[in-house]
Amino acid sequence: MSIKVSVRIITYNHEKWIRQCLQSVLDQQTTFPFNIIVNDDYSPDNTFRILQEIQNNNPDRIKLNKPEINLGVFENSKRALASCDGEFVAFLDGDDYWHDPLKLQQQVDFLEKNPHMAMVHSGFNYFIENKNQVVPFVNRNKKIPSGQIYEELLKNNFIKTCTTLVRRDVLLKFDDYDLYKSQNFRMADYPRWLSIAKKMSIGYLNDSLSTYRILDDSASRPESFEKHKAYVESIYKVKSYFISNYGCSEKVKNAVEENHFKRLLILAYKYKKPHLAAQYYKNLKNLRNIKFKNHIKYILYLSFSYIPFLKRNRHERN
Repeated sequence: MSIKVSVRIITYNHEKWIRQCLQSVLDQQTTFPFNIIVNDDYSPDNTFRILQEIQNNNPDRIKLNKPEINLGVFENSKRALASCDGEFVAFLDGDDYWHDPLKLQQQVDFLEKNPHMAMVHSGFNYFIENKNQVVPFVNRNKKIPSGQIYEELLKNNFIKTCTTLVRRDVLLKFDDYDLYKSQNFRMADYPRWLSIAKKMSIGYLNDSLSTYRILDDSASRPESFEKHKAYVESIYKVKSYFISNYGCSEKVKNAVEENHFKRLLILAYKYKKPHLAAQYYKNLKNLRNIKFKNHIKYILYLSFSYIPFLKRNRHERN
């Protein structure tokens, strides 16, 4: 019987979490065979040793790859995809996990019933590492679109990688790591989903099947202002590339601009940088068709960002 799903797992310094990650995949209850492709990117910690231990107990289910040097996320991911031989590919990083043992079964059933859909994703939990706390079904009350979602996805990336299942032939056609590298993108997942969405339909299961782990000072949750700003700018760079090359409505383009400067304004407020907040507010003010209630919010963020600055000046004068 041919492999129905290849579960593609990327690891790097995940020794604390890789057992939970892999066990959540091994615990999947399916009516079809699946394999697990793990590409470790030359982790300096004990991740690979733990992976070898788990593979020794599951030699027929886990294929383990480790390069001779650190390849970086794009090349490592490219090689992992090349090792996948299932009809579908499920994505998972070594610090995340699937809390629902029927995750794969539900998503395969969905795609087989909906052959026009290129991929499917689902709701998810957060696990906040420094609090040891689960936040259940984070996007329960959000209206997640399904079908032709390209323009909605441009406005906001609502697809969590650990929730996805994609047809392998779709990935071979659209998942272009050489493009991501040539454009100096800092991520592969968001441009991957946009590349698929601009041509094909994407489905959504309104149920929480996966858990995304929030770590201190991770790529998407950096601690310093400079790192956080660079992450926000990297998302905007991906959006700008797709808008420039594939277009979108003027309304969506304006929404992308507003969302970008809004995020930067909130960052400036959070990190107490009033002069930058003023700059980002000016960018927002120059945009057209901003709702009045949003404009009021931006003024408040700007005003509150100055309070610590004014207090410090008053204290120094005294």
